[in-house]
Amino acid sequence: KRPKNVAPTRHRLRYLFPEGEALPRSTVTAEWLTAKLYAYPGTAGTLRGVHSAWTVFFDYCTRVRKLFEANPMATVDRPPAPASVVRFYELDVVERIVDAQPDAQRRAFMAIAYGAGLESGVIRGLYRSDLKPADREIHAPGTKTHTRQRMARVSGWAWPIIWRYAKDLLPTARL
Repeated sequence: KRPKNVAPTRHRLRYLFPEGEALPRSTVTAEWLTAKLYAYPGTAGTLRGVHSAWTVFFDYCTRVRKLFEANPMATVDRPPAPASVVRFYELDVVERIVDAQPDAQRRAFMAIAYGAGLESGVIRGLYRSDLKPADREIHAPGTKTHTRQRMARVSGWAWPIIWRYAKDLLPTARL
């Protein structure tokens, strides 16, 4: 459906069906697909994407083209989600990370990230006017939809670092 998905999907299907090789329909079983899936090179996240691509393809083959009585991927277990890479640091480590930044702008950036829990894409779009010093909060517009609006409370240790950097900026200045 999306142009950026065409090449990866084609590659994932070519892995199953190499160009120029005939493959009898009877070969395509849940067992065969499971073996092929777990032999596919890549991470757990990649295998989940491959599973999704194959499921959609075989759904099309089953429902639209009527090549199978049932989708052979229906009984192939989806690989487990990869372990989260999110790490939580104690405050002393966070302060060392922030203090190690080369300049005031970067320290403020990291203080917002760690002290308000905002993602980098949101931080890069902030303006000085998004800081609410009276409440020690940051207006953090959402990146998913234009209507997603939130106020992020800033931790006490982070606010002085952020405010020291931003207080003299014009309201229309990007942080």
